[in-house]
Amino acid sequence: MGLVLSGLFFVLGLIFGSFFNVVGLRVPEGRSFVNGRSACPNCNNTLGGKELIPVVSYIFQRGKCRHCKTKISLLYPVVELATGFLFAYSAYMIGLQFELITALLLVSMLMIILVSDLIYMIIPNKVLLFFFPLMIIMRIAVPLDPWWSPIAGGLVVSFYSH
Repeated sequence: MGLVLSGLFFVLGLIFGSFFNVVGLRVPEGRSFVNGRSACPNCNNTLGGKELIPVVSYIFQRGKCRHCKTKISLLYPVVELATGFLFAYSAYMIGLQFELITALLLVSMLMIILVSDLIYMIIPNKVLLFFFPLMIIMRIAVPLDPWWSPIAGGLVVSFYSH
């Protein structure tokens, strides 16, 4: 059961990883990640369904745009694969428990931050403000430590960082 669950979450992670690339690239530019189709950054040709399959389309297209033959950034399949592996690992280690939602939210936030930080060297406040309330809700719903533990940890870190 663990391997089947991990396999399903790996595929789910590939799909979400593709979406996290879009969010991480568009939010810092102030563009909508909901509206607008994915396109080649060089020739602006709108990508078709076959060109949007995570990792597989990159391999079949040999890392190049199908239309202008410009090299596609390796960031796309790396983020997709990393998200797939992290989703699968989380599912394998935690199982189908409520804590899995927290782990997947954390992986999601970190992958979006990774993309925007690598490309633009910024961490968009919109991303943090979206995930912050979700993480607070999950922290309340799934209390893992005493309530004072994160506060004590934060105080220790802030004391040594000054």
